Amino acid sequence: MRGPTLLRASSDEAQASVQQPRAVFIGGSGQSGVSTLNGLLGRHPGILTCHLETNIVLAPNGVMDVVNAISSAYSPQRLEVALHEFDRLLHHHLCSPRSYPYSGFDLAGFFGKKHYHQSVELFITELGVIRHRGDGMTVGAGARIGNAHLPFKLKGLRLPARVGRERTYLYQAGRLSEVGALAAARRFLDRLFGDKARAEGKLAWCEQTTNNQQFADFLLRMAPDCLYINVTRDPLDLAVAHRAQAWAAPNFTRVCESLRDLLARWLEVRGRLPESSFVEVRFEDLVGQSEVELARVCLAIGVEPSTQRQGWTPSPVAPMRSRLAGADLDVYRRVLGATAEALGYAVP
Repeated sequence: MRGPTLLRASSDEAQASVQQPRAVFIGGSGQSGVSTLNGLLGRHPGILTCHLETNIVLAPNGVMDVVNAISSAYSPQRLEVALHEFDRLLHHHLCSPRSYPYSGFDLAGFFGKKHYHQSVELFITELGVIRHRGDGMTVGAGARIGNAHLPFKLKGLRLPARVGRERTYLYQAGRLSEVGALAAARRFLDRLFGDKARAEGKLAWCEQTTNNQQFADFLLRMAPDCLYINVTRDPLDLAVAHRAQAWAAPNFTRVCESLRDLLARWLEVRGRLPESSFVEVRFEDLVGQSEVELARVCLAIGVEPSTQRQGWTPSPVAPMRSRLAGADLDVYRRVLGATAEALGYAVP
């Protein structure tokens, strides 16, 4: 069932709508235009966006992993590890601009430092987690440190944080129902994005992370009234763009195979989603006829289309000749051809 309509009908209805801003998640393959769409929606006066890929939900040991570990895939040992890593992810990695691999992230600065950390703590509390100090490391007799061997056992050893890797805290929690865990996660995101949207008088908020594409079904279970927007791009352009990245696989075949698996996963997930719960946006349409495409997206979100595009010039799609110059078409046709056709793209 769709969420409440947010189109402005009267001042009373608009005020009521602000109390429950629409949750919107944006995803897609890397280099597909996710950040471009997010940036354009951020120019709308009624939509809150964050310029970062927040990673809160789908990063390793993020919200999704914690929800699964405490409910459908419950295991005390795995849950304890997931909670420890979640604690570090949210309180450190995502709000420390120099923390690899999330360099440049400062979500605490975006949401407000005090409110952000309090929201994380409240989520942990609502999961029923008991956090207590660990007992440090135990190093057995005979262990080697450098070229020396310890003649006896050391217990409760605590090293400086820059050196040691022992657990500062240990965690305990009982199993929750999936419904309960998802509800806690939904409240957590609303305290972050929803509170900021309400404070700024926004009608909707957007969270962008490319991996949302792979787990849109989880996002819909967590927030049934949300809208998922998937950005697609010609797989040929994606393959060429990916090969140019420093993190890319070492050859074009591997690049195409990786993209094939990512896009096949989206096609699989898409087949399980209710049609009213998601919108697909083509990068080519976004830059080719941006006014029309953005109006369609705004109406799907539930806000009036806006013409505020100051400072943005769409990048033209490169001519086919230059696009083909960076691709091995035989490999592309063999590996990605069928997937491209399934997405509605012609294969050269």
